[in-house]
Amino acid sequence: MGLHNYFLLKKNKVQFGRLLLQGHIWVFNQGTIELGENVVIHSGIKSNVLGSTTGFEVYSGGRLLIGNGVNMSNTKIRCENAVIIEDDVMLGGGVTIIDSNCHSLDYNERMFSKDGGVIISSPVHIKRGAFIGTDALILKGVTIGEEAIIAAGSVVTEDVPDHEVWGGNPAKFIKKECY
Repeated sequence: MGLHNYFLLKKNKVQFGRLLLQGHIWVFNQGTIELGENVVIHSGIKSNVLGSTTGFEVYSGGRLLIGNGVNMSNTKIRCENAVIIEDDVMLGGGVTIIDSNCHSLDYNERMFSKDGGVIISSPVHIKRGAFIGTDALILKGVTIGEEAIIAAGSVVTEDVPDHEVWGGNPAKFIKKECY
């Protein structure tokens, strides 16, 4: 993992088990970040040419929980509320997960208030064994079912049932049975 990453995780109060981390990550934590056992993080062009640096941004009151055996490459997660990634999930290069709209949708609030206005957030939940393809974007309030597959480049705005393949912008049902 390297001393830089070890001290960065400890400084940001990240709880982690056995972890394989290639490259450098970026962490901003005012909430809770927990990484399970046997998590693999590829970060940077030397470990995966798809995407850039892995980064976790968790705000006060936010919870980022990553289960056992999760693999990710150059993933970005922004968490105001909760992002829960269960065991054995694979996140392809450049996947982005955001549990809020990040800014007010009201023009005057967004442009002229000191705090950016009302930010709406809703938890994201990715269930066991799901696979999220390269450069997919997972938006607030979404649950992705067990062993579901999200096609590369998809924008997921609604729940995806267990064992289904979804893709597109916005992501839509493609087929049942991922086998």
